[in-house]
Amino acid sequence: MPHGENQSTNTSNSLLRFYKLDGNVSEQIALFTLLPGRQLRGYYIAQKISSDIYPTWNENSNVGEYNGVLIDPNYWYNGAQVEFFKENLSEQFRSYYIAHQYNANYYENINENSN
Repeated sequence: MPHGENQSTNTSNSLLRFYKLDGNVSEQIALFTLLPGRQLRGYYIAQKISSDIYPTWNENSNVGEYNGVLIDPNYWYNGAQVEFFKENLSEQFRSYYIAHQYNANYYENINENSN
């Protein structure tokens, strides 16, 4: 896996996506407000506090609804997600900022062509 954001063809923003095809900003705010345990998930993964990693967007839709965010299938295992979040500090707190509507960088929606 390449080290550092600049060596990848994908930006960190596109590697995590909101689980809905037609989701909107208010749905993201509501989801992370109602599920505070999801707000700092990236941080917990990076710090190895939790092994509750993100499922990939190749998983079924029920998994997406529970998790809210899905990750690129190249990051399907714990070690890859630990490194991803360590290398992308802003991604560790992205859901928190969305929930609190503070300089939020909202997730792109998952799309039918995600592979």
